[in-house]
Amino acid sequence: MDAAPFVTICIVTGRRIPLLDACLASLQAQVDPPRFELLVCSDGDADVAHAVRDRFPDARIRTVARAYPGAARNVLLDDARGEWLLFLDDDVTVRPDLLARLAALAEAHPDVDVFGGPNDSPEGSTRFQFVQGAAMASMAGAGPVRRRYGAHPAGPADERFFIL
Repeated sequence: MDAAPFVTICIVTGRRIPLLDACLASLQAQVDPPRFELLVCSDGDADVAHAVRDRFPDARIRTVARAYPGAARNVLLDDARGEWLLFLDDDVTVRPDLLARLAALAEAHPDVDVFGGPNDSPEGSTRFQFVQGAAMASMAGAGPVRRRYGAHPAGPADERFFIL
């Protein structure tokens, strides 16, 4: 059996193949990534397997009918072999250094169990979407959870900073 991957990337998707393909393309473009595996949970969309296999032939795909994203992510956890879990939505594109930066952070901070980053409005968003993102990143818009929605200084967080 192959050595365990450093990170397991978990994506939940369904009926959004162009978005999923852009997400997968950004993962495929990673520069010097650590070993990783890709797990995808679909709502039964027959096109998902084809889109995933085109870019990641070894990815494992699970199907769950009518599951909320949290429940669908939990299905993927049973198959995860990585030391770290990286949850991505199918509409996310990542920088080419994301996985290398995650590995460097994990090495530099062995006492940390969770890393997170902002949920920024992606390129091509409408003006309303950018304004909505800015509002959510403000204290008035989301209080302590605002760190989830915009670039803020790095630092420790506790349960008040997350929506779970």
